[in-house]
Amino acid sequence: LLGTMMTIFPSIKTNWNPEAGFRALYNDSDKSGEENLRAFVRDCRTFKPRTLRKKKRHEKTFNVLYWPADASRETAQRAFTLDVSTEGLFVGTCDSPREDSVVWVVLREVDARPFKVMVKWRLPWGAAMRIPGFGGRFIDLDADLAGKLETALTEEKGATR
Repeated sequence: LLGTMMTIFPSIKTNWNPEAGFRALYNDSDKSGEENLRAFVRDCRTFKPRTLRKKKRHEKTFNVLYWPADASRETAQRAFTLDVSTEGLFVGTCDSPREDSVVWVVLREVDARPFKVMVKWRLPWGAAMRIPGFGGRFIDLDADLAGKLETALTEEKGATR
């Protein structure tokens, strides 16, 4: 049972005592293992998992300009990437657009042309002690721009253009 639980829920704390048996230490160590296990399963039923990445993420830093799809380029804000794949990117910024909005993005080291990104999630300033910003998925990336992005992602770190 313990082995099965660890493959399904690797973050649940468990212990085994020959006299007391199996205990799941989920949220209240004063409750029985069975009560904690029931609470854990109940809470996990509403947990929304992250989708798995389909493409390899590259730790790349590019200069970014981004602006809302319904605004002019003159409203562009400056930012940077921390990681990019051929399907999306994370943009470090304190002023993230709202989730499910569409923004134009320019990766200056890749190409001067803008492309559309759907904002999938946000990390506000001060949350989780991580760099604030937003994660987005590329929308209708044309073949030429996709090729330039792939080339930029596979270049060695010290390489110059």
